[in-house]
This record gives sequence, C-alpha cells and structure tokens, in this order.
Amino acid sequence: MKSNAPGPDIAPALAPSLTWRLERFARLLRFATASRMSDGFGWLTESGQVRPVPTTTLLTARYTHVFSVGDLAGIGDYGALAEHGVARLSSGPLRDSVGWQWDASSEATAKQSYLLAQVILAASSASIAGIPGAGELLDDALGILDESAWDDPEGVVRDTYGFPGTAPDYRGANSNMHAAEGLLAAADALGSEDRADQARRIIDRFVGRIAAAHDWLMPEHFDSSWRVLKDFGRNHRSDEFKPYGVTPGHLFEWARICLNARPGAEPATADALHDWARNLARRGHEVGWRAAGDSGVVYTTTFTGRPVVTRRLHWPLTEAIAATAHLAELQPGEVWDWRLGLYWEDARRDYVEEAGTWAHERGPHPERMTMGRPDAYHVAGAYLSGAADPHRCLAGAARTFAARANGVEDA
Repeated sequence: MKSNAPGPDIAPALAPSLTWRLERFARLLRFATASRMSDGFGWLTESGQVRPVPTTTLLTARYTHVFSVGDLAGIGDYGALAEHGVARLSSGPLRDSVGWQWDASSEATAKQSYLLAQVILAASSASIAGIPGAGELLDDALGILDESAWDDPEGVVRDTYGFPGTAPDYRGANSNMHAAEGLLAAADALGSEDRADQARRIIDRFVGRIAAAHDWLMPEHFDSSWRVLKDFGRNHRSDEFKPYGVTPGHLFEWARICLNARPGAEPATADALHDWARNLARRGHEVGWRAAGDSGVVYTTTFTGRPVVTRRLHWPLTEAIAATAHLAELQPGEVWDWRLGLYWEDARRDYVEEAGTWAHERGPHPERMTMGRPDAYHVAGAYLSGAADPHRCLAGAARTFAARANGVEDA
C-alpha cells in the first residue's frame, strides 16, 4: 500500500498557481466554442472539429454548464453559448414529453436519471449566471425529478423513470452521485436549503452507509432491496457508465460532492461530510493512484482494491485534483497539499495540452475508450478547484476563484 505521507527525502510537488489554472481554463473554453451545433453541442476531435454524430443531452448539458461557469469567471463572453444550450435543452429535439433522451435519434423509452441530473446542473449553473430561460429550465427539470425520478422513502433517485410497467430491479450509485451534485447546484441557484438537504439524503445513503460499510470502497450496483450486485458488469468491465467493481475516480468525485454539501449543514453533519470525504479520498489514492503505471488513476478495481481495468483515463485524475484541492484548503499543511502536488505533476506531464484540453487516456492500450476531446466538464472542475467554500457548486465558486487568481502573482 502506498504511503499516506511524503518520506523524509521526497520534496513535495507544487500545484500550479491560480492564474496558470485560470489561463488554461480560458484556453479550454476557446477550444470548446467549436462544439456548437444547431441542436446543442457536439463531440470534438483532438483538433477541435465536430464529429459527424448526433448531439447528446450529456454533451449539451455539460457544455452549457461549463460556458455558464466561464461567463461567471469573467474571462470571456460565453453567455450566448450558454443561452444556446439552455434553449436546446428547453425545447429542442433532445426533450420529449417525459424528459431528456440520449440523443435526437433515440427511441422513446425510459428516461435516465443520470441525464436528468446533467440538465439540473446545467440549468442551475446557467441560472446563477443569469442566462435567459435557465430558471424555467431548472423548474422543468426539478419538477420531473420530484414527480417521476425521486424515491422519497429511500432518499435517492430511481435509475430510470417514465418506465412502462414495472421498474427494473436495479439501483445505481452513478445516477445518484450526479443527482446530488445537481441538487447542490440547484440549492445555490435557488437559495433552497431543502434542495441541499435532498442532496445530503443521497450522500448519507451512498457514502455514510454504503461506502462506510465497505471500507470506503463503494460498490455501485444494487438490486431494489439494496443487495450489492457484485457480478454486475463482469462481462463489460470497461463500460463508460456502469463498469464492474469499484471506480476510484468516483471515490474522489463523491468526496468532492461531500465537501460541496457542507455549507449550510448543521455542524455535526458538516463534520461528518468532511470525515467521509477524507476517507473516500484516502482510499481513492491508496487503490487508484499510479496503481498501473507511473501516472494517473486506474479506472476500476475489485471490491478489495486490486486493479481490474488499468486504463488511465483523464477524468479520475481531474476528480482527484478537485477533491484534494478542497481538502487542502480545509486542512492546509497536511498530506493533502502533498498529494495535490503529485496529482498535478502527473496531469501537467501526461494529460494537460496546450489548448487547455486534456488527453482523455494514457497508457499502452491501442484502442481508446473515448476518442477525441469531448470533455470540458471534468477538466473545468480541476482547473477551478479549491475555491468552493462557501459555495455548493462550481458556478457559485467561479467568481471567487477568478477574483483570487487575479490577485495572485503567477508562480
């Protein structure tokens, strides 16, 4: 097991300055502007061209979120792009009478709470940025959540909604993780402690109970009675959304969301959320970081922490950075500063590109899980990490981050 603290002969790596990160975020936004399509936002190649594939709710929502954050950070006029995303999510072909489908060519079928959560996040960030139509989109998405996706007795979202007949015998962590993130953003957008409490109920179930009971290596797949489905995904271990085993990147992501849920919580709850985040980030580091190579975080492990899918995607490292930056701000001078420097050392050497984008995968695998450069959501979270308190979301923190960056000399 890797050490939790630097040895006496190891000089701590340094995280890049706030101004460096803000400048890279500005580059990322400029690259992302090419994603605009008539129906939303599209999938960008390494060279910044849109691939000839239909736009999706996932990409349209996430780019709307990122452009809203860019507008709030004051580093460019991205409000028009955010408004385009809001309009396409509100009444474009991605929206039908029940909710949001994967893309405009999808058959009418059960809707995914995972996608609904992305829309809530996008609408919340756009609302905070004052984008026209964002408040109505947020009301629409939250109404669907409350009426169709939310399981109040269990304090979680159903994995799917609008399902004809009996719902599938499945509960998933990933859709709930993003629902918690979206609800915290909605709490900031609306000034609603009820939405923050709703998010904390999700976190309590998956982190306070499930992760804590499994030595913080959170299983992600369950039946409707909350029995762990340990064989789920065994035949599609590299699935992008529901892989087999434990996902270290999600341990870091849950840690970040726990920390975002602290503002407004009762003191005992805020302390518990901080403690849960420390445990999740500790375990993510122990089982994921450099577990199959000299940089990055492996995609999945067994339930005891042995690497399974050793691909080193970019997004687990971005989430390691985001969670650890927040922990380092809460506990300066402790191990979190050292780890944050190590994660950024990996990122700057192997992932960060001149355009502000990140290479989406490193390692020897000839076929990549994700082609091109479609992601700006995770990358933005890494660049703007460490300025969340007292905000519950990236959009809420954007102005704070930019103000701090503009007042600091570049390192």
